[in-house]
Order: sequence, then C-alpha cells, then structure tokens
Amino acid sequence: MVKFIVLVLGVVFVALGIWGMAAWSGDFITVLKGGGCPFLAFVGAIMAIAAVGEIRDAIARKKEEAKEESKPEAPAAEETPAQEETPKA
Repeated sequence: MVKFIVLVLGVVFVALGIWGMAAWSGDFITVLKGGGCPFLAFVGAIMAIAAVGEIRDAIARKKEEAKEESKPEAPAAEETPAQEETPKA
C-alpha cells in the first residue's frame, strides 16, 4: 500500500513541477541562471578533492609495493640431514 501512495505522490509532484515551470517560466529561468554557476563550481570542487585523494592513494600504494619488492627475502632454512637415532638398550 505504501508503494502505491508513493507512486501517486510522485506522479502528482511531477505534474505540479511541470505546471510550475510553465506558469513561472521566467522566474524559473532566472533561478537556473543564478544557481547554475555556483552549482557547477561546487560539483567541480568536490570532483577535484576526490581526484586528489585518489592520486594520493595511488602514490601511497606504489610506495608500499616498492618497499615490499625491495625487502630482501628471508634466507631459506638450510636443510640438515636427519640424524639417526641410536637405540638405547
């Protein structure tokens, strides 16, 4: 039942939005003109911040991989022949 109510309200809101844009088209265009540029600047700033974070992560990963590759591996344990046990009498 809730999904049906949400669907009906969604259709009503879309209809009211289209009617509002038609009735107040001049004002709507003014709002778009005034809000578009700040919105683009905000989205651009968020994208730039995210990109810088990704670049830093990539650099840190490369450094970590380089450290792992340059570490000398521990020498393998030398195999010693098994000592035979002498039976005790």
